[in-house]
Amino acid sequence: MTGLYIHIPFCVKKCAYCDFVSYTGYENQVFNQYSEALCTELKIREDILSKGISTIYIGGGTPSLLSPLHIEKIFSSINKISPLLSPNIEISIEVNPATADITKLKDFKQLGINRISLGVQTFNNNILTKLGRIHSSEDTLKTYKECRQADFKNISIDLMFALPGQTIELWKQDLQKAISMELQHYSIYNLQIEEGTPFWEEKEKGNLNLPSEDQDADMYIYAVEFLLKQKFYRYEISNFATIGMECKHNVNYWENGNYIGVGVAAHSHFNGKRWANTTSLKDYLATPSKSIVEYTEGSTLSIKEETIFLGLRMSKGVDKKNFIGYEKQVNKLIQNHLLEETGTRYRLTSQGILLANRVLSEFI
Repeated sequence: MTGLYIHIPFCVKKCAYCDFVSYTGYENQVFNQYSEALCTELKIREDILSKGISTIYIGGGTPSLLSPLHIEKIFSSINKISPLLSPNIEISIEVNPATADITKLKDFKQLGINRISLGVQTFNNNILTKLGRIHSSEDTLKTYKECRQADFKNISIDLMFALPGQTIELWKQDLQKAISMELQHYSIYNLQIEEGTPFWEEKEKGNLNLPSEDQDADMYIYAVEFLLKQKFYRYEISNFATIGMECKHNVNYWENGNYIGVGVAAHSHFNGKRWANTTSLKDYLATPSKSIVEYTEGSTLSIKEETIFLGLRMSKGVDKKNFIGYEKQVNKLIQNHLLEETGTRYRLTSQGILLANRVLSEFI
């Protein structure tokens, strides 16, 4: 079974921190062309996808800009390729507040989508403006209520911390508002300033009022303790869920499983082979059948490295057999209280999670 990722690269506006492949200024005509191109690429991946699809994740960009007719067209192609989808298959779509109304959400649900990932980031309107988001806190709550009205029972939200002008008190307020929504899943990420973004330029000029590294760590520690008290468990460094409501699609990534990505800039991994699609929308629309621009076949060593690098992000850790040849690194990390042994597995300690990049660099 293989996970299927569908990339929708369109946005109303580019956020000030975003370095993802996404495009603004396009509307229905291009959406139609892109949907057609996706169907063409899906057909080309039939040799893999026909053997079974475990999960479907529609990400972006802002997938909720597409109409239900576009999604229906894409799903029709999927059903022709892999008609024996499980009735319980997890099908997720990313929704930005104020980009989908109750009618569209009900249509999404009718098409078989059963999980919503809501891009909230923060409930503070001043900080939302700094981030370049197009929605307000009020929009978030309205869209959330409409998701419930559309009978979505599996809803996740993304929250960001260490944002410009954000204090620990403001972060606590965000978490309190988030928990009051009685969701099934929370993803929390600290802001990363990537080169080439407007925030990078502002940081270089000294114009971003960012929390310190210590404040960044304090925000994460507080969020972990807060969510644990609310009976959520951390199954991955940045992801918290009630039992059974983990994002199955993303778990497959962290377990180094097989997945096919279709669309501009989508990545795929199948049986140790990896490939990436073009980042050019023009090229993709012209020849979706020739979307792959980079192809690599991993060696045994690189597969082992990837398994460790990805798997250690998860709370359950990684089977010890994957660490053969890394005994020196493992012993050092255990002595430094960054790695711990749990039965047949190794996992990050609480301190190791805070220094995850340092730990993971030992294995690559």
